[in-house]
Amino acid sequence: MEASSISIAAGKGLKNLTPNRKIVLVATTIFLISMLVYLPSMHNDFIDVWDDGIYIVENHHIRILDLKFLQWALTSFYAGNWHPVTWISHALDVALWGLDARMHHLTNIILHAMNTVLVFFLVVGLISRVRKRDIPKVPLQAGTGILPGFITALLFGLHPIHVESVAWMAERKDLLCALFVLLSMLKYLQYTSADSKRKRSVSFFLALLFFALALMSKPMAVTLPVILILLDIYPFKRIGSFSLKGLRPLLVEKIPFFALSLVSGILTIIAQHSSGVTAPLVHHGIMVRFVNTVRTLVFYLWKMVFPFELAPFYPFPLHFDPTDAIYIVSFMIVLGITIYCIRMWRKEKHIWLIIWSIYVISLLPVVGIIQVSNQAAADRYTYLPGIAPFLLIGLGFEWIWLKGCSEKSSHLLRRISVICVSLIFGCLSYLTVRQIKVWTNGEVLWKYEIGIFPDSVALAYINLGCIYSEKGLLDEAIQLYERALKINPNYLQAFVNLGNEYRKKGDAGRAEEFYQKAIKMNPEYAGARLHIAEVWMNQGLIEKAVLEYEKILDTNPTSAEAHYGLGVACYGKGKLDEAIMHYQKALDLKPGYAEAYYNLGVAYGSSGMPDQALSAYSMALRFGPEKPEIHNNLGSIYGAKGMLDDALREFQKVLELDPENATAFYNLSVVYSMKKQYAMAVQYCDKALKHHYPVPNAFFEALEPYRLSTVE
Repeated sequence: MEASSISIAAGKGLKNLTPNRKIVLVATTIFLISMLVYLPSMHNDFIDVWDDGIYIVENHHIRILDLKFLQWALTSFYAGNWHPVTWISHALDVALWGLDARMHHLTNIILHAMNTVLVFFLVVGLISRVRKRDIPKVPLQAGTGILPGFITALLFGLHPIHVESVAWMAERKDLLCALFVLLSMLKYLQYTSADSKRKRSVSFFLALLFFALALMSKPMAVTLPVILILLDIYPFKRIGSFSLKGLRPLLVEKIPFFALSLVSGILTIIAQHSSGVTAPLVHHGIMVRFVNTVRTLVFYLWKMVFPFELAPFYPFPLHFDPTDAIYIVSFMIVLGITIYCIRMWRKEKHIWLIIWSIYVISLLPVVGIIQVSNQAAADRYTYLPGIAPFLLIGLGFEWIWLKGCSEKSSHLLRRISVICVSLIFGCLSYLTVRQIKVWTNGEVLWKYEIGIFPDSVALAYINLGCIYSEKGLLDEAIQLYERALKINPNYLQAFVNLGNEYRKKGDAGRAEEFYQKAIKMNPEYAGARLHIAEVWMNQGLIEKAVLEYEKILDTNPTSAEAHYGLGVACYGKGKLDEAIMHYQKALDLKPGYAEAYYNLGVAYGSSGMPDQALSAYSMALRFGPEKPEIHNNLGSIYGAKGMLDDALREFQKVLELDPENATAFYNLSVVYSMKKQYAMAVQYCDKALKHHYPVPNAFFEALEPYRLSTVE
C-alpha cells in the first residue's frame, strides 16, 4: 500500500473537501482495500470435512428457496445451531450460484468489506460525537475522527486473525452477526443524539431490529445490551449517577434488548445440547474453564500483536496444570490491565476501562465458560471483540500524528509515522494473503494444523483421514486414524472410522472388532452400534441387526437412523407395513432424511401404493442428491399410470446422471413402444442389449417387424 494512503485525513488534496465527502472517500478506499486483500480466497474450495459440508455442500434443506425452507430455517436446530438468517444467506447463494465455491467466497468477501466500512463509520461517529461535545474548539481535522477511524477499520479489515471468519464458508454467521451488530450500534448512536421523538423512535426500533437479526445470525451478539450500557456511561454520558436510581432509566430502556438476548440464549443452549456439542463439566471442570478464560483474554491480544501460527483449532493441553507459568502470567496480565484501567478511570480517562470492559464482555460467550467442543480458543471469536483494542491503536496513532503538528520536527515525525503504519499494514496484508492459502481446501488445512500441533490435535488426523478415505487412499487413512488414537486412546470416532475403512477393504471381521471396541468404551455410542448392525445386515444376519437397532432405541429413542435400519430390516423380511412404519418414524425424527424417503418410496411401491411412492420419491429428490434409481422408479410409476411423457422425462434424467444405465435404455424402449414410436423403441432396445440388459424375448420379438422396416 502506498504511504500516501495513510495521510488521507490530512492530505493537501483533500483540504477543500467537506468532512462528509472525506468520510465517503475514505470509506470507499477502505472497502476496496479490504476487497482486494481477500480476493485470493475466491480460489479456495469448501472445507467439506469441517462444517462447510454439513452447512452447505451436504445441506439439502438450502437447495430450494421456498416457504418450506423458511419454516425449516426458523424452527430447525440443524447442526446444533439456531441461526435462520445465516441459513437464508447460504440458501440465497445456492439459489444464485449453485455450489460454485468462488461465488460463495465472494459473498463473504463483500460482507467483510462492508463490515470494515461500518467499523470506520462507527468509530468516526463515536469520536466526532465526543469531540463536538467535550472539545468544541478541536481542529476540524481531528474532530471528525477520520484518522483513528481509518486506522481502526484497516486493522479490522486486514488483520490475518480474521481470515478464519472470512475464508471459511461456515463462518458466514460471523460476518452476518457483525454486520447487524454494527448497524445496530450505529442506529443506537443516532438514537442517543436524535433531536426529535420520531427520529428517536425510528432509530431505536431499527437498532432493536438489527440486533434481532444479529442474534438470528449468530448468538454471540447476546452481550450487545451490556455494551450499549457501557457506551451510555462513556462516551455518551447518559447516566446521572452510579446508583440504582441513575441506572434504572438505562436498564428499563434496554429491556427489549435483554429480552431478545434471553430468548436467543435459551434457543442456543437447546440447539447445542440437542446435538451434543456442549462439553459437560466432567470433560472440562469449572476450574479449567475459569483458568482458560483468563488465558484466552491474553492469548487473543497476543495473536493480534503477533499474528503468527494462526491455527484453525487450538487444543486444550493434554494435561492441565493451573500452576503452569502461562496461566499465572496470563492472570497477572489481566489483573494488571484491569488495575491500570481503573486508575485511569479515577483520572477521568474513562476510555481505557470502557474499551477493556467491551473487549472482555464481548468475548464472554466464547471464552469457554460454556464450553463448545474441545477447543481452547478460536481466531473467529475475535472478529467483533478485536475492534476494541484496534480502536486504542487508532487513537494512539492519531495522538502521535497530532503531536507532530506541534513539534518543530513535525514533517519528519509525520513521515516516520506514515512509513511505520504503511509497513504494518503491508505486513498484515501479506500475512492475511498467506493465511488465506491455509484455507485452500480441507487437505491443505489439516496438514497445516498437524504441522503446528503434531502431537495434540487428534481431530486433525481424523479429518485428514476422512479426506484420504474419500480419495480411496484407505491405507493412508488407516494410518492417520491410528495416529489419532495415539494422541487420544479414547477417541471413539477413530475406532468407528477404522471399522469403516476395513469394511471398504472387505474385511468385515476386522471392522466388527473396531466397532466392538468403541461399544465397549461407551455402550451408548449409537454410531458404532449402527455400523455393526449394517455389517450384520450385509451378512444376512437380520435378526442380530434388529436386536442392535433395538438396543440403540432403548438408550436413544429419538435415533432416526435406528428406525431407518429397522425399516430396512423389516423390508428385507417382507414386512412392508412395519418397514413403512419405521421409515415414517425416522422421518418424524429427522424430516430431511433423504435415504428414508427413498426407501419409503420403495416400500410404498412394493405395497401397491403408487401415489404415496411418488410423493416419497419427490421428497427424496428435494432433500438428497439426484440418484438414477430414484428417477428410474419414478419413471416406472408414471409408466404404469399411463403418464408416458412423464415417464420418458424421468428415464431420460436417469441417462443424464448415468449415461450407461442399461435399465433406462430398456425402460425407454418400452415407453416408446407404448407410444407407438417404434423406431425409437428399436433404437433404445438395441442400446439396452449392447449394455447386456436381459431384454425379454417376447418384447424383442414384438419389435422385430419394426426393426426390419427401420433397416429398409
